[in-house]
Amino acid sequence: MERGEKLRLKEVGPYTYREVWEKKDTVWHPNGTLSYRQEKNYTFEPSLSFGAESDIVVVPNVPVLSAAGQMPHSPKIVKKAIGTLLDVLKLEPFSVRNVKEILWGYDDPLIKLAKQFLPEGKRPPFDNFGLLIGKNATLSDVFTVLTGKENLEDFARIALYKGQSGLGVWKTDACNELKGSDGTGFPSMLNENSTVYIYQPDFCRPLELVVKNPQPQKHQGFETLRFQPADHVFGTVEDYPQNDCYCLSKPCALKGTFNVSQCQFGSPIFLSWPHFLHGDPSLREKIDGLNPNPKIHQFYIDLQPKLGLAMQAKARLQINIQMKKVAEIPQTANLSDLLVPIIWIEDGIEELPPVVLGLIRQAINMPEVAEAALSYVLFIMGGLMIVGGFLYFIRNSYIGKESMVQSNVTSKADSYYFKGGEVEKSNGLGNGLVHQYSNTVEMEDAIKHPNGNSKSKEAAMETKEAAANGTTNESIMT
Repeated sequence: MERGEKLRLKEVGPYTYREVWEKKDTVWHPNGTLSYRQEKNYTFEPSLSFGAESDIVVVPNVPVLSAAGQMPHSPKIVKKAIGTLLDVLKLEPFSVRNVKEILWGYDDPLIKLAKQFLPEGKRPPFDNFGLLIGKNATLSDVFTVLTGKENLEDFARIALYKGQSGLGVWKTDACNELKGSDGTGFPSMLNENSTVYIYQPDFCRPLELVVKNPQPQKHQGFETLRFQPADHVFGTVEDYPQNDCYCLSKPCALKGTFNVSQCQFGSPIFLSWPHFLHGDPSLREKIDGLNPNPKIHQFYIDLQPKLGLAMQAKARLQINIQMKKVAEIPQTANLSDLLVPIIWIEDGIEELPPVVLGLIRQAINMPEVAEAALSYVLFIMGGLMIVGGFLYFIRNSYIGKESMVQSNVTSKADSYYFKGGEVEKSNGLGNGLVHQYSNTVEMEDAIKHPNGNSKSKEAAMETKEAAANGTTNESIMT
């Protein structure tokens, strides 16, 4: 640092954890919303890792750099007091820790002091420091989401977070608006023009995802669409003026980065894609060891468009800290103004288990099966109605023939009456007519139903009900 040399980084890992998400404290509300708290549990997987949690690493000391980063415009006496405090606590801008401590927390005296003396809002919620502290086996704040009961496009959309309908962090209402889901569910019936959003509190904003390649892909035998972050997500104000609402202090964030210090208790933390992928070239000029590669660093989610279900996901983000030179603080006097990568994280899933694939296949195919079955039923009913109409025509023909014969008979006409469901005749004159008419009555009797409707009518009613039920089921399955 004293000679102004480049910072040399070496990527180590990955350190892999099995992650289980569970929604707890669920409450169904009469207005069609659902509230819950989310718990994530992480278990280290040595067989999938390149290294152990006990590996020793040298990383930026985030509490020290955070304290120094808030000092540039402070009075000189305050800067000197911070320098004296760091000297007494024997704290330096870089620390030597093992991986487990860096991720899940270690005792840090500066954090304890900050919790005691900083004003509320800038006070850290934990006594220890770790990049993922408070993430393991800890309940989140309350999410309230729409269920899609009224509109399937609202499925899993966040309505409230911590009881609030907005973030209250940025300059405008549009940028403070809560959009999208927590990443565990998406709307159905997506297409190449659809836009989906993910909101996680650590993002400090909704993350907009769009389809950049409209050609459908295949994953585990299912058609998918790949959703990736929109170009403006980590874009500059110059390229995307709508991002000005996220610039709360000058200079604004460089291309490919996003300042989340407002959501990190004032710590100068920036998000980016791994290895500053798609970032401003100046981010890599003073650092050796960065090699951005879209194949291994791109953020994407593959969604089954009909169900809006994630079939594969690689949510990749890098956490960086702004290092600043503060001459009045001896520990930072030799630092360069530099955005320093600390860690990059890949969170996601590669394949779904067979039992889940079976359920997805049923959910996708069942409406088509029901539609095909309904088509066959309607085809058969159409045939029955044609046959029924033909028989009805024959019956009317026989009745007409009977009338003509009766009108031509010169002797006393026979009388016909019903007795016990049979047609009786008073003499033998109309045997042929009685036989013909009796057959017609027997056919009619065979298709009678106790409710007074004919079976053809009853079947038509059942078919209509089946069609209605089929539509309902398809909506529910979708």
